Amino acid sequence: MKLLLLPLLFISMASFSQTYSFSKLVIRASVETSSGSEQRIIDTKRGTFKFNFEKSNTDGKTLFTVIEPGMDYNPDYYALVEKKGYVENNNTLFERDFYYSTEHEKGVIVLVAKDKSIIVIFKPNNIVEEYLK
Repeated sequence: MKLLLLPLLFISMASFSQTYSFSKLVIRASVETSSGSEQRIIDTKRGTFKFNFEKSNTDGKTLFTVIEPGMDYNPDYYALVEKKGYVENNNTLFERDFYYSTEHEKGVIVLVAKDKSIIVIFKPNNIVEEYLK
């Protein structure tokens, strides 16, 4: 009986994970112009960008990492701090959440389209990364 309970204990402690893949990354920066602050595209990258979302069964925390093309692992992760509701942009509904970024050691706003076709990360250095399918 004890041998049957041990595997069940490990299964119950496991985390749920989901991976979403994107083929394009558009990087924008806020720039000061004569007419005020504007968003400008500073780079566009193509490749397979993977978002690995995990939710722990033990503490319920949501984490994710972004794996860029040519990488197998990224030690930097984002931890959900607070759900901020929803926002709509160009007829797309996004979940808006506040995450802690270990890369920047600060909070970031992350928008995830309800259909998971777009993920946008507003980084603290006035950089916006938009991942598209």
